[in-house]
Amino acid sequence: MLQLPTSRGDRLKLVFLAGVVIFGGISGGCHIGSLLRSQRDARAGIFGPHPQFRLMNRIPTSTRPGPKRFANRQLAFTLDDQNSVRMTGRDEPDTERWCDIADHFYTRRFVAGYSNRNSVVRVSISARGPSFKGRLEATGLKPNFAYQIKLAGDFSDRRGFEFIGKVGRWRLPGLGTNYTDLDYETYPDDEKHTVEAYILFDYFVTNRDGEAVRDFELDSSLHVLWRNDQDDTGIEENTATIYSIDASDTTVYSSPVYQPVEVGIWAECELARYDSPDQIITLPPNTYTARLILTEESFHSFESDGGYWATVFQMPVTFTIEERD
Repeated sequence: MLQLPTSRGDRLKLVFLAGVVIFGGISGGCHIGSLLRSQRDARAGIFGPHPQFRLMNRIPTSTRPGPKRFANRQLAFTLDDQNSVRMTGRDEPDTERWCDIADHFYTRRFVAGYSNRNSVVRVSISARGPSFKGRLEATGLKPNFAYQIKLAGDFSDRRGFEFIGKVGRWRLPGLGTNYTDLDYETYPDDEKHTVEAYILFDYFVTNRDGEAVRDFELDSSLHVLWRNDQDDTGIEENTATIYSIDASDTTVYSSPVYQPVEVGIWAECELARYDSPDQIITLPPNTYTARLILTEESFHSFESDGGYWATVFQMPVTFTIEERD
């Protein structure tokens, strides 16, 4: 027969140990349940995998998006008024970034004289195919500067709008940036038109003259860009691209640098959208009415002129995603 402790101190110890066992069992059960629900919802495309499942499945932190990237390559321009559409530029003085990818600041004269409306960004896209792809050529942009390439949904095409959000990201009104599918689903239906749905899928970096050429194809869902000097822990091998920048122009830079500066840039995956390490992100088959937009990469800067992800170029796009063979 079980003998219970007779002293008050021993009885208290027994009660404490029993509480630890019970609480641990409940906590463990809830945690396992949370993991299973997260994985179930990830398969349903609702929330995205739980971080521990991502670890178990070895979902990569970083990726090299789109076609092969050639840093510091001689540029060849092939687009014109007949075979492309020019993006519309706009100025966002409160949120624009006024330094290059290495945090070299531009002169006051350069800042005062620069306008995105004067830059030329031409884009040609494929009207039909198994993926969204095209070519971008730009002149007159900010020198040695990183731009995100995004596809944003148009709420008038609600089906396509929600497809884009569910492979990319949502942004609800306000300054917040990180929202889940559940946040969108539970947002009042009569206010859903105020939500942004977009996927960041690629980027490019301009040369010293503010020029860039990028052949793009949507195969990744990205969260943001980082520099190697900020954080490169845990990133996949060979996913950072090294750019050698020339910041010697005295008409552009307030403190010119007369030696080439190397900057590594890598793209962080939007982890909630990945179920396996080798997954290729694609849009569901559909005819889409959307917008292609360019957003300045601010690298989470704390500088007063470091920017806050200003969206500075856009254009309407219509295309059809077909079933893959």
